[in-house]
Amino acid sequence: MAVFLITGFKFVLVPDKSHREQKSAMIKQLLGPFRKILRIAKFLNDPGHYYSNVENLKRNGMKIGNNVQILHGTILDSSRPFLIEIGNNVTFAPRCHILTHDASMELFLKKTRIGKVKIFDNCFIGAGTIILPGVSIGPNSIVGAGSVVSRDVPANSVAVGNPVHVVSRIDEFLERHRDADQAHPHYPYPEYHGKWISPQNAMKMADELDGTHGYSVGAKQRH
Repeated sequence: MAVFLITGFKFVLVPDKSHREQKSAMIKQLLGPFRKILRIAKFLNDPGHYYSNVENLKRNGMKIGNNVQILHGTILDSSRPFLIEIGNNVTFAPRCHILTHDASMELFLKKTRIGKVKIFDNCFIGAGTIILPGVSIGPNSIVGAGSVVSRDVPANSVAVGNPVHVVSRIDEFLERHRDADQAHPHYPYPEYHGKWISPQNAMKMADELDGTHGYSVGAKQRH
């Protein structure tokens, strides 16, 4: 019996018995990239990887406070970790990136700009935020998802955008959401979260949030 293998846009006929080694090699070649992708995906989705990496960075000089939550995909510059300072009660949403170096001029000027990154206490850094060298984020601040922090963010601020800019004070932001509490549905954690949510609760949430927003309440941060 012969086996047809698809390689690119070609069909290759491989005799099943007389060319087993050749067939096996071709299958490995075809599946090789997919195996590599699966290994990378498993590596990136392993939360232990990020926390072990943080421990390595701490041993190399990074300063980090208590109750810091670093979600998956976040990258902390390992070339100069001693230039990173993170305070207490700081959360990094998924896929943030802290850079202590900027090599954009290396090709033209043969030098790289380097600088400290300081994130003070009680800050939330939104998903996909890029923090460039030489900036600080003041205490009690929120940086919105997808922001590029190329300048300092003052204390008690809500800042968003590229380049990041302040859109409100933290007390104004929190007051708006306190006022909206009674007008929007609330969903307890973990019954309405991720793998714990039932199909019935998922449908209920989808119906109730059609054209509006709600709040997930009761979630505990990982320490």
